[in-house]
Amino acid sequence: MLELLQQGGPTMLPLGLASVLALGLIFERLYALRTARVLPLALRTGGSPGLRLGGDLATSPLGRLLAAAAAQRGRGGAAVKGALEQQAAQELQHLERYLTLLGILAMVTPLLGMLGTVLGMIEVFSSLDALASGAGALLAGGIGAALISTATGLAIAIPTLTAHRLLSRRVDELMQQLETAVAPLVAEETGP
Repeated sequence: MLELLQQGGPTMLPLGLASVLALGLIFERLYALRTARVLPLALRTGGSPGLRLGGDLATSPLGRLLAAAAAQRGRGGAAVKGALEQQAAQELQHLERYLTLLGILAMVTPLLGMLGTVLGMIEVFSSLDALASGAGALLAGGIGAALISTATGLAIAIPTLTAHRLLSRRVDELMQQLETAVAPLVAEETGP
């Protein structure tokens, strides 16, 4: 394995770091975007009338939305709606955290792999001038080694891009569920 990394050339280190970072970001977002964390059951089901937004409930996106609406209660539907929209924009930013970086990693890793291939091909063709015989076998081996970085870049980019799209979709679903959960508050303030 170490030999394969060495054959891949100088871009293998950044590719390795990118893969570790992408994997870490994917697991962090999977943990952060759990339904139980974003939409705690006690708040989704309405809880008891005297439910206080303390502890984990106040740190959840739904809890913060409910707190923003409660702070504007009695000031009219427009005030509640405005507070919810403002808080929802902040919650969307929190839910989308690190997704941009994940998308960047998905785009950059194939380019790093291609750079490694180009650098490897330059090295192969430079050494080809110095050889008189047996150049075909050396050329094939050199091209194979140069393509290692491209394969690595693609192997990192494909699952990273897939995870980015799936996590982006998850954020959209959670935002829809948040909107559905707070819709009765707006309707209650605006009246029939």
